[in-house]
Formats: sequence, structure tokens, C-alpha cells
Amino acid sequence: MLNQRINNYEVININTYLGRKHFLAFKDLDTPTYAFTTELDISLFYAYIKKHNLPAYLSLIYLINNAINKIPEFRLRYVNNELRLYEYADPGFTIMTDLGRYDNCDDVRIHSDYQTFIAEGRQEINRLKDGSGLLLEQNDTRYDYIFYSSVPWIELTSLTQVMNNDEFAYIPRIAWDKFKITDDKVTMHLFMQVHHAVIDGYPAALAVQEIQKALNDPKGSLT
Repeated sequence: MLNQRINNYEVININTYLGRKHFLAFKDLDTPTYAFTTELDISLFYAYIKKHNLPAYLSLIYLINNAINKIPEFRLRYVNNELRLYEYADPGFTIMTDLGRYDNCDDVRIHSDYQTFIAEGRQEINRLKDGSGLLLEQNDTRYDYIFYSSVPWIELTSLTQVMNNDEFAYIPRIAWDKFKITDDKVTMHLFMQVHHAVIDGYPAALAVQEIQKALNDPKGSLT
């Protein structure tokens, strides 16, 4: 692993938690997650990374993850029968290997500056690029993630992600598609899948607004 940090969390008292009613209503459903798609204007972000020759995928992960961490609901996890509010959530993201199959980067921490994150992200991608990690079993031991992926080859208008209703279902899933470049702007579709027991439509909308705000200020966001 590149580095290790202790991510502290606060245990929320469910009996006094303002979201208690909806938490109890949704947490044991067979399908407790919901997904939605929205279009984002990434024109300023795209121009900035092109001008400074910055990696689009890692830069988007860094920018979006920092924006979403501002919304407390996106740091809530239900683990060992306790509702935890983590101090932050790190990104776990997919990468395409040279063998044409994706692998997962789980050891790149967001709690660093942009340049450090990019350097560590590139190091992990290079380590997994040959596909050797595909022979290993998936070993998920952390819950303080936000999962990211992209489908950069085609334009999509909807996307859902597979999951069981377990403790890992509380981890938000975020993805995006191929950038759409026109004469006047650049856009992409953002897909978000979240657990309804802890994230309803309002914090989800706030997260999207924070992402768009960050995309409109790439110089300030990529620091």
C-alpha cells in the first residue's frame, strides 16, 4: 500500500438521528439504492486540463471526491450495526489494464494535495496496468470509500451498478461517460447511485451542485 491513514469516525445515535424514520424504512429493503443521471458542463475544467496537460480521469476523481466530501451524508456508513460518520471518504476507482479488463485502485488517498494525489494515482495505475492484479482475489476491508468508474468510449444516458444490500451498499457509486464536445461547450453525463437509507434527493442534489461549482473553478479545485 502506498500509505496508511487512520480515518476517524463518529458513531451516530440512531434513536436521535433526524433521518431515523427513513433510515429504518429503507435499510432492509431488497433494493435500497437508487440511481440517477445528470448532465454537467465541464467546459472550463476541460480547457484547464488541456492547457496544463493534466490527466482528465484522475483530475475528475480528485475534484469530484473533494466536492462530495463537503456533504456529510456521503460520509455516512452503516457498519457492524452502527451508523458511522467518517471524517472523509477516499476514492476507489477502476482502471483499464493492458489485457482489456478493468482492475481496481484502492490505495490512493484523497487526503493530500492535488499533485501528490496525481503522483500516487499514476503510481498505482502503472503498478496494475499489466493486469497482474487480475489474478488476485478482491479483498474489500474498508467502507470509507466513494467508488468511481467511467465509460469513456461511448455516450450514455443512464447507468446502474450491481450490488448486494450489505454494508458495502452504503458506499456511493459515481461514473461518467464520454465527453461530448461541441462548438460552444463540453459536457458529460454524471451517474450517481446511493443508498436511500442515508442519502435522499436533497443531499444528492447538493452534491451535484458542489461538483458543478468545482468544475467551474478548476484552478481552485485542482490544488
